[in-house]
Amino acid sequence: MNNYISANKISYLRKSSPPSPANHAAAPGRNHRRGGFKAALSLLLWVLLLATTGCQSASGVSTSLLRDRDIVFKRLAVMPFQQVSPEIVATYSARSSLPASVLKTDNDPRSPERYLQDLFMELMAKHPQFDLVSPDRVGGTYEGVSTGSLKATLPKALKEAGTELGADGLVVGYLYRWRERRGYDYSVEKPASVFFEIQLYRTVDGMMVWKGVFDKTQKSLMENVLGASYFVKDRGRWLTAKELAAEGMADIVGRWPGVAKKEAKKAESRPE
Repeated sequence: MNNYISANKISYLRKSSPPSPANHAAAPGRNHRRGGFKAALSLLLWVLLLATTGCQSASGVSTSLLRDRDIVFKRLAVMPFQQVSPEIVATYSARSSLPASVLKTDNDPRSPERYLQDLFMELMAKHPQFDLVSPDRVGGTYEGVSTGSLKATLPKALKEAGTELGADGLVVGYLYRWRERRGYDYSVEKPASVFFEIQLYRTVDGMMVWKGVFDKTQKSLMENVLGASYFVKDRGRWLTAKELAAEGMADIVGRWPGVAKKEAKKAESRPE
């Protein structure tokens, strides 16, 4: 009997005794790790959600259709790209009476505007629906038109040059800002910054019908969470000005009249 009671007392004491200090210390540690994992997972899901909903606004690209709804020019005459201030171009657009001589007909092969020009030609050449007239040929033709008449206005000169070249559209590219990064791939003092615009003119009347603009200064993920998709795409690197410009140009060409519509049709025709 005493042995039975003693055994029950021992069992009761074991159940009611407080946990050992070691077990008591381990529980909060496990809870802390679980809480940290949940917080990290929530943050990751939040970043991915913002990336999928905000990547377009974070791209730095905007496009505008200024005239007809359906614009598809098959033969495009590409003017030599040039570096100017955006204020001057705004004046070009606001005053159609500007002289044709405001556009330069060549550029330095080592200049950033030439890099943009070559990049545009390379990307557009991947779309066989377009017949591209080289900037060298277009520049020479435009120079002959603009110098042939002192009274030639910008729209008139574009119209005459396009007609002479048998093109139904003319492309004019402007570089507004080109700032190289100051630093390295994973450590930067000042990031790269690029701002350029591509304008599309109609040969029939020399009027601008479409434009694409890229204006972006690279930022860290903490500064711009909406750019998370680009952060992942670039593997967390700080890009050079050329790399940043290449991303913007690819986006603009992807939205080009006749390219965007064709890509949309391809997507619709793919089996689900």
